Amino acid sequence: MFDLIGHKSLVLAAEWSPDGTTIVTGCMDSTVRLWSDIDGSMLQTLKKHVNYVYSVEWSSDGSKLLSASYDSTAIVWSATTGNVLCVLRAHTSVLTNAYWSPDDSHIATLSNDSTVRIWKFNDGVFQVDESDSVFRVINSLPASRDIDLRQCLIGTEKDSVIERSIENTGSIPLRIDSISITGADASLFSIVSGQPPYSIEPGGGKSVEYRFRPQVEGVKSAQVHIYTQADTLVQAISGEGVTGLVEILEKYIDFGRVREHSLKDTLQAVTIKNTRTVPLTITNTYHSGPNDTEFSTLSGGGQLTLNAGDTARLNLRFAPKTSGRTSGRLMFEYDGAGSPATVQLFGEGICGINSRPTYMVGLGTDIPAVTGAVVNVPVVVKLQTGQTLDVLSERMYCALSFDVSMLFPLEPLPIGQIIGNRRVVQVEVQRIPGNDTLFVFPFLTMLGADSVVTVRIDSMYFDDGECPINVQADSVRISMIDICTAGNSSRLLAGAPTTRVMLVPNPADDNPAIILTLTEDTPVTLSIFNALGQELKNVLGNYPRGSHRLNIDVADVPSGMYSLRLMTRSEAKVVQFIKR
Repeated sequence: MFDLIGHKSLVLAAEWSPDGTTIVTGCMDSTVRLWSDIDGSMLQTLKKHVNYVYSVEWSSDGSKLLSASYDSTAIVWSATTGNVLCVLRAHTSVLTNAYWSPDDSHIATLSNDSTVRIWKFNDGVFQVDESDSVFRVINSLPASRDIDLRQCLIGTEKDSVIERSIENTGSIPLRIDSISITGADASLFSIVSGQPPYSIEPGGGKSVEYRFRPQVEGVKSAQVHIYTQADTLVQAISGEGVTGLVEILEKYIDFGRVREHSLKDTLQAVTIKNTRTVPLTITNTYHSGPNDTEFSTLSGGGQLTLNAGDTARLNLRFAPKTSGRTSGRLMFEYDGAGSPATVQLFGEGICGINSRPTYMVGLGTDIPAVTGAVVNVPVVVKLQTGQTLDVLSERMYCALSFDVSMLFPLEPLPIGQIIGNRRVVQVEVQRIPGNDTLFVFPFLTMLGADSVVTVRIDSMYFDDGECPINVQADSVRISMIDICTAGNSSRLLAGAPTTRVMLVPNPADDNPAIILTLTEDTPVTLSIFNALGQELKNVLGNYPRGSHRLNIDVADVPSGMYSLRLMTRSEAKVVQFIKR
């Protein structure tokens, strides 16, 4: 016997491999993990889902894994390499399960969008059937176009980004498996970026960057083969090799390694030379991709005239904002063959000492509240001198904790885990762009063990590549102004709201009673949630002020711990109960 240790939240699914040598688990931390049956050691961590993983299942031969997630997708994985074989996207709500057919030729996915979808599988997704009254087959529709890379100087190379080179005009995701280039002149063309495999959503497109490197004058051509799950597209690619009017003296300028958020200048860099016997006017100089923001021209650019035999000397700068190797292009436009002439720029941003200073994050000022109210707690970054928001990535990860008896997390916060007398909530969210308030966390206040509750940030980090951002976080106090704690017990003050909800008996049988005390005439919503925050039952109605008793059928609710939430026009209450 042994424990499988490694997940960061509740494990929702687990299954042995067909040969009994490996265990797969799915977790609320959005990962799928593989474990050794011998000693419980972790073999692989599979990351692609962005929310809870509800189910995992092996194929009959043990070579593939199937996972279903709260993020509305199912994923087929290679059990050997851990690579994603395909992502099944068509549902509009949470997936609750996914199953292989006995011969592994089809996959069934079940969703809260009230549909079951049947997918035909043959090392990839080709078709999907929808579970309406009559099955219908939906095909992906790939589209592309011929590519003309135009003129390029002999002995040089030209990179061109073809926007939306491949498009998906169908109604389901399009999988691009590979791209190849064939023909007599194929060696002169290559793919710089945008190489598959990847998927394109319906209505979307994918840009591909091609390179042309002519060795002699004349028009050169080849064929581009695009292999998809539905078809193979064949398009023409062409370019013309020409003798240029300028000579590129420095084809590559490498700034080397530069610390993040600092800069390095290259002064009087020699770039191009006018090889003609008459003056040549450079009509424009500019920076182009892949990275056209971190490379810049300080002086010597714009429009200029080069006399016969003159060279262009420019002062250039590289100012990396993130870590990693990057490149850009310095372009010289003129009226003649080979325009624009291109000089390749390279540089590498690195993490250095204090390249990422500590960011202070707080939860705002202390908050007064009343019992049964919704309280919004802002997560605010306190920028210091020289700090900017653009350093922070769009996604943030945060772990919060608070007294379990006094606060209840509301969507989009998960239910979290109860450890001792505190509830711990781990959340991944998209921060508010361009605002020092990164996010707002909603809570429901409850009559608990005290009149003051502290919400604490236990940890926080940003998904920002190789360099970690240092975060120092604090806490906030929420004071219940309608509660008295004299005599070591919490009581509502005179005149405070007295709306109450109670479920009897507790533990509950199959048809318990809900007893309400309302302080106003109000619409009422009663909802039952499981430990994952999923709503299982709800009762709607309009009730006058006073006491009411109604029964609710929970015969189909499994045994376990649940929450009953009362929502009125002005208040909200939550009580916990056990179903026998």
